[in-house]
Amino acid sequence: MASTTTTDGRQTALLSPLDQYLPRIYVLLYLVFHTTDPSAAVDSLQAGVNELGSRLPYLRGSVIAPGDSRGQMAITWSPSDPPLSLNPTTSLGTNPPSYKQLHSENAPIRYFANTFPALIQSRAVTNPDNPGFPAFAASYTLLDTAVVLGIAVHHSLADGTGMSEIIRLFASCTSRNFPPENQLPRPDEPLLRSILLHSGLPSPKAKSVPERLASLSGFFLRSETSAPQAVDPLAPKGKAKLFRFPLARIEHAKKTLREIHGEVNPAAFTTNNVLTGVIWACITRARAVRRGDTVLGDGISKLWFAINGRGRLMGDVAEHPFVGNVNLAGVAGLSCGELGEIGGGCLATGKLEGLVKVVEGIYEGVGVVTPEHIAEVVAMMEEVEDVREVAPNWVTSNGADVSVTSWANMGVYESDFGEGIGKPVFIRVPEFERDGLLLVLPRKREDVGGEGNVEVVVLVCEEDMKFLERDEVWNSWVV
Repeated sequence: MASTTTTDGRQTALLSPLDQYLPRIYVLLYLVFHTTDPSAAVDSLQAGVNELGSRLPYLRGSVIAPGDSRGQMAITWSPSDPPLSLNPTTSLGTNPPSYKQLHSENAPIRYFANTFPALIQSRAVTNPDNPGFPAFAASYTLLDTAVVLGIAVHHSLADGTGMSEIIRLFASCTSRNFPPENQLPRPDEPLLRSILLHSGLPSPKAKSVPERLASLSGFFLRSETSAPQAVDPLAPKGKAKLFRFPLARIEHAKKTLREIHGEVNPAAFTTNNVLTGVIWACITRARAVRRGDTVLGDGISKLWFAINGRGRLMGDVAEHPFVGNVNLAGVAGLSCGELGEIGGGCLATGKLEGLVKVVEGIYEGVGVVTPEHIAEVVAMMEEVEDVREVAPNWVTSNGADVSVTSWANMGVYESDFGEGIGKPVFIRVPEFERDGLLLVLPRKREDVGGEGNVEVVVLVCEEDMKFLERDEVWNSWVV
């Protein structure tokens, strides 16, 4: 079944090969708007989300497992599906802060609870003719002079960049200010995803699935005994905290590294690579101190990072914003001892030379994702007997590794929802637990000339978090 249409207009389409290996969860964001009339803002947002569902009707549908032998996910929707709506929630608790207090504290993520499970279940109950997981859900919470807009999109339908395209269209639907047609997502994209992907990729070489898997370091089979195992299965759950890294500090480091190490590719010293390298080294040092080096020792720590592959695609897929997943995996690896030394001795003395090897490793890991690499991933997912067997390595939790997802370039802060709402003041994720995860939040692109900060949600175990909070090296990079 590629796609089907029934006599009552219901359309069902298998999601693309790149949609199939993502965790079957929701991508969640909270947008905080400062407004003098929160109730009127909600009315405008309600009209906007209704229009969004008309323009992208599949968002009113559901993500389903149609029961095919390969375990693939599909999306189904019909003209009779209920319109999208905003649902009131208490995402900031029953006693929420004032907007002034929230703003003065820089909106820490401890205020943002994940209220979506109940909302998603409620939406599924109200749409019994469309079983499965709702593709999209939205909520609002009223503060004294603010509205907190919550948005959830099923990860099998969209990645972070795809979600940002949905949010941009949501803003246009609310403000009634639309860009040219070719800057809008295709309303029938789910019916075309696999065709569009193939149009933008070279033909893969003939290989068996094991051969493809062996050449793709970012994936493993769940049933394989060689799948990554937890080094420290008794490690406590992670604690999440938002940190701000001044752009001026990062720009200074980039400039210094380029001046000292001119022989290294200057393109390697990006904001993301330098920042991620610093955090990776500091976390590894914190873990080594906690464990007394008895667990990590001379083992290898891997930095797994999700890579947006859209820039590698050509052809028809590049003619419109693409909502579907183009999430690939890159990896860099260094010995824990070397990383710990960089996170301590080198950075503590202001010697940035140690970062060169880290940044080079990250840069090389990103460079692996080429059009040919993506074509190999697509071919593997089309040929594997059961897509549920395949998982990206960045979803694993191993006591030495770190995973990073960057939404820095999502551009959501530039989304203008129109009169009485404007652009979001804060963009946050709900608080959750995980050890060894970094989430780089969307950046405000008005921050130019080295001004402003990069916001990163860091998730590590509580003891490691306490170490970072009092560590002089770490605190020299954050505000």
